[in-house]
Amino acid sequence: MMTDFKMILDRARELGPTTIAVAVAQDADVLKAIDHARKEGIINGILVGNREEMTTLAEKVSVNLANFQIIDQQDKEKACRTAAQLVKEQKATTLMKGFVDTSMILRAVLNKEAGLTQGRLLSHVGVIHVPGYGRLLVISDSAMNISPGLEEKVQIVENAV
Repeated sequence: MMTDFKMILDRARELGPTTIAVAVAQDADVLKAIDHARKEGIINGILVGNREEMTTLAEKVSVNLANFQIIDQQDKEKACRTAAQLVKEQKATTLMKGFVDTSMILRAVLNKEAGLTQGRLLSHVGVIHVPGYGRLLVISDSAMNISPGLEEKVQIVENAV
């Protein structure tokens, strides 16, 4: 049983890096986070967004963009669709939201032709560490599916697992 985030990080290192497609990556905090995860050995990143803005921000926060594949896409909506498409085509395993409204990235995910849901219910999970509790808590679907029926609850559990 995993009891803290260090155990999750150790396990992620054991499994080796996964590839993350970051939609609208032109944000200093996003670049620092993705670079930190790369240095930890748990991800490879594909940064989708405005290359010029990424370059300016990366210089300010000492992130070497040569460590990442970059897809220059000025339009935020197109950047979201491109990042989602990378996951759909299995060129990346995970989609990360960069500096973009949640509604815009969700449109790319839910798009019937190019999206990622494949006819399944979309849900989310969060992992919380409560000091002194002794184990991690996993919370699913705290605000996405308001009144799920039995079939939806089954899909939410399957998604979380």
